[in-house]
Amino acid sequence: MLSKIGSIQSIKSCLLFITTFLLIPSAKADTLQPIDFAQAVKLALSANPKITARIAKVEEADAGITQARAKGLPELDLESDAARSDNPLNVFSYKLSQGQASFADFGFAQFNGSDSINTLPTALDSPGYYSNLNTGVVINVPIFSGGENRAKLKRAQSLLKAAQEENQQAKLELTYDVLQAYEGVRATAALVAIARQSLHASDEYVSLTQALNKQSLVLQSDVLFAQTNERSAKTTLQAAIAQNRDQLDTFQILVGRPQSNIVPGAAVYLPLPQRSIEALQASAYLSNAELASLKDLADANQANIGSAKAGYWPEFDLQLRHDWNSPNLGTSMPSNTVMLEMNWSLFNFGSQAGATREAKAEYKEALAEWQSAKDNVRLSIIQTVRALQTTALQRQTSDQNAYQSMEMVNILKKKYGQAVIPFGELAAGQAQLDTAKAQQVMTRYNMLLAQAKLLMLINQLDFSAKQGKL
Repeated sequence: MLSKIGSIQSIKSCLLFITTFLLIPSAKADTLQPIDFAQAVKLALSANPKITARIAKVEEADAGITQARAKGLPELDLESDAARSDNPLNVFSYKLSQGQASFADFGFAQFNGSDSINTLPTALDSPGYYSNLNTGVVINVPIFSGGENRAKLKRAQSLLKAAQEENQQAKLELTYDVLQAYEGVRATAALVAIARQSLHASDEYVSLTQALNKQSLVLQSDVLFAQTNERSAKTTLQAAIAQNRDQLDTFQILVGRPQSNIVPGAAVYLPLPQRSIEALQASAYLSNAELASLKDLADANQANIGSAKAGYWPEFDLQLRHDWNSPNLGTSMPSNTVMLEMNWSLFNFGSQAGATREAKAEYKEALAEWQSAKDNVRLSIIQTVRALQTTALQRQTSDQNAYQSMEMVNILKKKYGQAVIPFGELAAGQAQLDTAKAQQVMTRYNMLLAQAKLLMLINQLDFSAKQGKL
């Protein structure tokens, strides 16, 4: 099916060669900097803020993997605090941890036998202010989290894949935009050349009509008609030049070089994959960047379900601690602690069940979005292939029409020069020739964009597309 389109592309176009200085009428030709399509894409990728944002998103997702992976690994902390208190419990604990507790701290100095059994020991109840400097090295080892850490790591990995695919899709879309502007400049420059030719022909028709009118071979109305036609040709030329400048501004902004002398160079050639629609659809399902991104996002939401279900399980952590306690910066007393912690939420009024249902609903929604996008890609491939077939036929027709219109105008010129036909027939023939030439330009442009769209759908729009003539 697509092989027929490829064979039609080999038909030589009768487009005129557009010199580079037409692209910027106010610039000198020796100051212009023509670049090919691959260079234009490279400049755009390095300057476009959307690509910069996508790259930052990839870096953010990559950092998320590092963070999620670290959640399941041991953590080493250094803790230090200094305290001063006259609270009896605090003071006694400070002295115990420092190895400074003595019998005097229990008030034995006030003990005089059984008669002192009800005496309140001042040293114990009112010890006065005491200082403690604690420094500790703590290792926290996660043992079991109900699968939450594993689910979060899986989610982070899926988000990274999604960010990478989104970045790829952004690059493809930017490449398409650059191609549209790159070839848009060339196409509008061709339209400018056609408008110049039409104006030149209109000037000749005015001179010819005035000469025939002096010989009384045509009416004065033909002279007025020719002059009106000339003014219309001037207006058309100015509109074509403005359109060309708009396209050039768009192109230069896309490549990050506004108000510069950079202009498009050689024409772009995009080879078409000669496959059936079914094969193209199968390729898109496997490689389309947008579809892959949505599938990865669905996988990330599926991982959220596992993270939510982890709340039903107990969480176990092991803590290893080594402390130094002292009343000052001098000698300190070391101590060790080994502690196994368990945290299990047994009842939370349905909060955990709600979180699980929410995660499942989000996964279903993401999966539906992916399926919807898959259907859109299927339809886009069918429509794009059909558009390519139609455009190929239009291009063949426009080539034939342009050739025959040129022959027709040559015949009409001779007949009008002999005063055999009125000027209206010649003007209509010239208008038909101008239209046929413009259709040649636009069908070639539209075909190239349709090719690029098809390649983008199957993730094969090469950033370093080959250059050459179609």
